[in-house]
Amino acid sequence: MSLQKPQLGGASFHNSPGIVIAFPAWWYDLLVRWVVMSGKEHTFRQMAADVAQLQPGETVLDVGCGTGTQALVAKKRVGELGQVCGIDPSLSLLAGARRKATRAGLSIDFQPGGIEQIPFPDQVFDVVLSTFVMHHVPDNLKHQGLTEIARVLKPGGRLLMIDFKHSEEHQNRSEPFGEGEIGLQDLPALLKQAGFSQRETGEIPFRIRSVSSAHKHYGFVKARRS
Repeated sequence: MSLQKPQLGGASFHNSPGIVIAFPAWWYDLLVRWVVMSGKEHTFRQMAADVAQLQPGETVLDVGCGTGTQALVAKKRVGELGQVCGIDPSLSLLAGARRKATRAGLSIDFQPGGIEQIPFPDQVFDVVLSTFVMHHVPDNLKHQGLTEIARVLKPGGRLLMIDFKHSEEHQNRSEPFGEGEIGLQDLPALLKQAGFSQRETGEIPFRIRSVSSAHKHYGFVKARRS
């Protein structure tokens, strides 16, 4: 199956209001694998796929896919009959993601794009994954991003967001690696406004080290498109 995408033309998605990673893909991978996830990134990615309950044959979009590690795990879960796409505003990270997919012999469609303007048509995905993306998105774009996710999900489609919770002592403090005051614990209300139902929150028993002192705790939010 092939998803029909609108032409991107000259749109500079890498200049999106969301965070753009300026360093090389290999540096990003080292940071995530060894600093943030203490050498256990594969375990974390598998746990995230378990929480998302990915099924063979499903279509999956990884928003803010970075160098594609989660998308690769998703593709192995959905199999040959399924399709996985990934978007990220960083062209350098996307290049790394494509290299990974090629080495693994997996067909994954990586495209430039941000959560506030997803370059796919309406109602084409069964599942959307968002891993540590929303805390980078400015507050005034979070609702727009969730509305875009709802647009590309099929009716009844599932969203899984894994992200940091804002601690009370940092609620009103500006942080270089976070944008605004809306944390993971505030997203269920925004999800309802964006047209999601059956919202569920929880935690994943996996320790993550953040580069920001504001991000000491994280969890997940699951929801279905109404």
